[in-house]
Amino acid sequence: MNKMAQEALNQKSDLKLIMKGEVIKKNNENFGVTSIIMVSKDKEKIKKLFLELCEQDPNSFYMIYNINLDEKLDEKLHYPSIAISSEDLA
Repeated sequence: MNKMAQEALNQKSDLKLIMKGEVIKKNNENFGVTSIIMVSKDKEKIKKLFLELCEQDPNSFYMIYNINLDEKLDEKLHYPSIAISSEDLA
């Protein structure tokens, strides 16, 4: 588990969130896609699923975020998002 995911897992929050970032090739074009995989109050469920996903799908990028109810996410220092660069799409 990477350091940022471990820190998010250990920080106190109402909910934990797993996000996925991937590049999908369709009709000779590459598309960057981000998606929310799971939201839970259960830290252990999140940890277990995160580790399973990383092992089963090493070509995708997974991250854990901690969020609170009624929190405006774009005001967080690092809000739930995954950047996909032009190099990723090449």
